[in-house]
Amino acid sequence: MSQGKLFIFHLSVDNIPSIIQSNYLSELNNKSQKHGHLQCERLDYYYEAVKINVNTSDFYLLLSYNDFNIYGYLYEHNFDPYDSSRNLLSSNAIGDYSKLYNYRITHYLQSNITYILIITTMHGHKNVQDEFTVIVHGSNKIHMKKIGM
Repeated sequence: MSQGKLFIFHLSVDNIPSIIQSNYLSELNNKSQKHGHLQCERLDYYYEAVKINVNTSDFYLLLSYNDFNIYGYLYEHNFDPYDSSRNLLSSNAIGDYSKLYNYRITHYLQSNITYILIITTMHGHKNVQDEFTVIVHGSNKIHMKKIGM
């Protein structure tokens, strides 16, 4: 897979406001860019940068489902692979504790701000290659697009 795909599903349950789920499918492979984890100087970990824009400012839940352990980092405006702490808003890795989801981030996203979600392998899992799915739940349409850094 060289380009991520976006699928949008509308879910509704009685007495609960409509929730929109967006899925983004892609993969980390030997053509993926590399970065170093926080406080790490070596660029040893594959990552993919996903640009996120929302139409409605609200809380959104970002999570991932895949067969290998990954981190999710959420940045405001941009991501610097040489200084991964700059512009970092949130990160969360569940890792081996959950086989269902690998990370879970809940954050208030504003409609006039560009966010960057970094998907990468967990610390100690260098050069791991596999497919992954980003799942975002929110109150309105979510735009996700793979970007090169």
